[in-house]
Amino acid sequence: MDVWGKILNELTGNSTSSVLGQSIGWFPASPDNVQLSYSYVGEKPNPFPSPGGLNVTIVGGGSAYVGQQKNWTADVSQGSSPYSYSWQKKEEGQSNFYIVGTGSSYTETISGTEDFDLKVVVTDSQNDDTSDQIHVTVGDYIPIIQF
Repeated sequence: MDVWGKILNELTGNSTSSVLGQSIGWFPASPDNVQLSYSYVGEKPNPFPSPGGLNVTIVGGGSAYVGQQKNWTADVSQGSSPYSYSWQKKEEGQSNFYIVGTGSSYTETISGTEDFDLKVVVTDSQNDDTSDQIHVTVGDYIPIIQF
C-alpha cells in the first residue's frame, strides 16, 4: 500500500500505528476539519498524481484524398492542463518527422498522393508528455458511388 493509502486508512479509522516507519497521531473515524501535513526528503512529490497518467488519441481517421481539407484533433485525457501540442508529419520514404502545427487540432489540404505518418506530442503543465501516431493513406480521387 502506498503512503496515501496508509494515510487514508488512518483518516477513516482503519488504523495502523505508522506510515513509512514514522509514528502518526490518532484521527477520528469520521474526521471534520482535518489538516494533513507531511514532510519529504529530496524532490517534492506530487501529492495528487493523475490516475492512469496523461493520454492522447488522434481523432480524424487515417484515410484522405487529394484536394480534401482534412482535420485531426488531439483527444487528451488525464494530466494537468493547460496542455501544449506539437503536430508532426513524416512523409513516406522519409526518416524524420517535422513540425506542422502547435494547436489542439491540425488541418491540412491534401496536395500529394503519398501516404504519411502523423504524430501529436502533448505536454501537460507538469511537463509530463505522451504521444499518438497514425498512418494516413492518401487516395488520388474521391470514389464515386452510384446507386
